[in-house]
Amino acid sequence: MSEEVRISVEEEDNDAHIWRSCCLKLDKHFVLFFAQFFISMSVMTLSAYQLVHLENCEAQALYSGIILMIAGSWLPSPKITKR
Repeated sequence: MSEEVRISVEEEDNDAHIWRSCCLKLDKHFVLFFAQFFISMSVMTLSAYQLVHLENCEAQALYSGIILMIAGSWLPSPKITKR
């Protein structure tokens, strides 16, 4: 494979991960990660606020479950290997 063909294939792969707007070029993975991170932190902040200010235990169970679900989705899953 010639050098020109190899460079054009690499450029096409890089272009697949770029989102273009009229004045911006953004990496697709960067935008998706920070959107997910921002939404997760917003929901966790709201849930923590509700846990502090609610006195009803049934309502607190909902918000503690939300916090645990979000924390569990961000943590890596355990890897089980045989020795």
